[in-house]
Amino acid sequence: MFSTMQNQKKAEELIEDAKRMISAIDEKFEKKKEKLEKKISEIDAIRSNLIARTLGRFRKRFETIENEQPIELPPIAETPLSAQLEHLYKKADIPPVKIKDVGGGKGSAFFVSLIAAILTVVAALGIGAVGTGQPLVKETFVDMAHLEKILIWLSGGAFDPNMGNPAFGAVVLAIAAIAAWSITWSIMMGKTAKRNLESAKATYAEAEEYHEKRNRYAETIETLTEELALFENILQTCDIYMQEYNAILQRIIFTEGTDYDAYRNVSKDTVKRAAECAESLIPLLNIAIVTTEGTPSKQLSHAIEHGRRIVAALLEERAIPSAGELADTSEEKEEVISLPPKENEEESLDIERSEKTKIV
Repeated sequence: MFSTMQNQKKAEELIEDAKRMISAIDEKFEKKKEKLEKKISEIDAIRSNLIARTLGRFRKRFETIENEQPIELPPIAETPLSAQLEHLYKKADIPPVKIKDVGGGKGSAFFVSLIAAILTVVAALGIGAVGTGQPLVKETFVDMAHLEKILIWLSGGAFDPNMGNPAFGAVVLAIAAIAAWSITWSIMMGKTAKRNLESAKATYAEAEEYHEKRNRYAETIETLTEELALFENILQTCDIYMQEYNAILQRIIFTEGTDYDAYRNVSKDTVKRAAECAESLIPLLNIAIVTTEGTPSKQLSHAIEHGRRIVAALLEERAIPSAGELADTSEEKEEVISLPPKENEEESLDIERSEKTKIV
């Protein structure tokens, strides 16, 4: 009985541990997801403003300047970066573990054990009645005088009438009932407890696997959020510089006209630098932030490195890195983690790209 109770207790503990494990990782995942969505929302707002207002104004002002060397400003995908998260969430949508409590069998075991105890008492009283020569009728078992004789016989009167005692007979009867109940309960619950323990171990193993996969996605989301925070700072800095260049271009056009050849050298240098800055920013706005396997995209890492070089060049007034540098590094093979694929899954997470156009 002790081992049966131990097995049942262990099974119940495993189930409770599995529930806590799943609840904890689901809570962690949702918190990481919430932070990611907040950060991507902030970046989409900055990106949208940079595309529609800052670079849009630059395009208009640059197009009014005559005799300037044409620059290539490819169109920018208007789809928000947050749309790319849908693929990540689909990959992270792991089927939940179905957890069943292991209390099953206790009720039936108790009921059957109770019946066994009652039958044992009835059988003992019947044997006592036969042993005392009394008829097996209802009156024999409800009349105290007859019942007392049976209890005396059960307590030892069968061997020596002088050593029997009704109280001891009742104790013997109770012990027999308890023994019958215990044996029956142990047999039934022994099998049930063993089955429950095996089921609980299997469930716990599934919960561990679920926790591991879910945790990997939670860490992926956290890494992505951290990289996006760096990317956000770069976009904000570049946006401020482009707004400043827009203001200077507006002044140059207003005071010196639209003929680039007639500009002062310092104005020509400003126009050229503004164009270089705008060209270098376009690739930062046309990236995939996650891979099909749900990991931060190398394009995002390359964009951060490229953006840092742009910011450093702007701060130190050095030559601005060309847009081609990011395009070259982004074409490198991406490293991804190995996770179970889903049916009919897309092979890549390419964002919409259009043909390059020239501003002349």
